Amino acid sequence: MRRSLPTLLLLLLVVLVACGDGDSSGAPNGSTTTMDGGMDGMDHDEHDEGEPPAEGARRVEVEARSFAFTPSEITVAAGEEVAIVLSSRGAFHDFMVEGLDAHASAEAGETDEARLVAAEPGRYTYFCSVPGHRQAGMEGTLVVE
Repeated sequence: MRRSLPTLLLLLLVVLVACGDGDSSGAPNGSTTTMDGGMDGMDHDEHDEGEPPAEGARRVEVEARSFAFTPSEITVAAGEEVAIVLSSRGAFHDFMVEGLDAHASAEAGETDEARLVAAEPGRYTYFCSVPGHRQAGMEGTLVVE
């Protein structure tokens, strides 16, 4: 047991360092990392939630897992109100769109919904703002026609 405890502590330290880059500047609205905020070091309560979608809005199911979103591309009409239904697998993940006010977040095994309306046609990037996740490739494309 004496040999395994230092090995376990070293492994834990490596995992903690790998889960965050120590820079909270990529987190929304000045979110910071804390040691008591969960296994990924984030205080999930600090994330601002987006508006709830209107009843009858088209529902788009999005799965967040291991540094990827499914689907990796979502197409909507300009001005269309969409309900993003985010389900998270394996860890806390969120869904944000650059330049738009849309945010959903869910703990592992949970689901959250957010309102998404894009008035201007174009291509937007959606991503997970958990430190290190976007850098690991957790992004997708929102196509607004």
